[in-house]
Amino acid sequence: MGDTEKKLAAAYVSWKTLENVFDVLKKHGMPDQIDRTVFPGLNWNTQTQLLQTLKFLKLTTDDGKTTPELAKMVEEPSTRKSSMKAILIRCYPKLVALDLAKASPLQVDQTMEQYGVSGATLRKAVRFFLSAAGYAGIPIGPLLKSRRDRSNNGAKKKKNVNSKATASAHTDANIDRGASEQPIGEAVASLLLKGLFQRLPKPGSVWPVAQREQWVQTLQNVFSLEYQEEVKENKKT
Repeated sequence: MGDTEKKLAAAYVSWKTLENVFDVLKKHGMPDQIDRTVFPGLNWNTQTQLLQTLKFLKLTTDDGKTTPELAKMVEEPSTRKSSMKAILIRCYPKLVALDLAKASPLQVDQTMEQYGVSGATLRKAVRFFLSAAGYAGIPIGPLLKSRRDRSNNGAKKKKNVNSKATASAHTDANIDRGASEQPIGEAVASLLLKGLFQRLPKPGSVWPVAQREQWVQTLQNVFSLEYQEEVKENKKT
């Protein structure tokens, strides 16, 4: 067990993704095991990062079984911040020992390297840790806050650039949307639906029929999770 823990790299999924997972599991119920089939709407890379993060934080076992710590994070939203603080102290003892209120970005990078990450993955791991620490109420110095916010804003800007091509189409769709605008906004916020549509191939590219049918079937499964069926009352004759 000890060897496995040493080889397991630090969490590097986005903090927002993990936060959304807690809400999704709270809404739909937590299975005994967390694997790729639990989040069919997420792309393969995000699934990989998420499963690795859950294991590193001891929210699942090495074989994906859920732990009491995950159950508490999911079922007790009011205590999530204190629970996350305890998790960070347990899983990142060397980083927490730095005193993040005074540590320099270089100190954090060098210490994070000891958790098996480097390069772009190191930057993602640091961003996750600082975001989680801020959420948990662990004091962070201004230099680290600036770096965390800069990284998060950079990711948002990249997404905004990629979305400009579809902005006009969204505007046209809004013309006749009327009262349905709020439900559509809530649907976009769905982690499962968002991830599923991100997996669509580029228009004009080759997309085998078998893969299309599999995607449609996955969409139907997500619909069954995200929406309730209409209850029809039996009319008396």
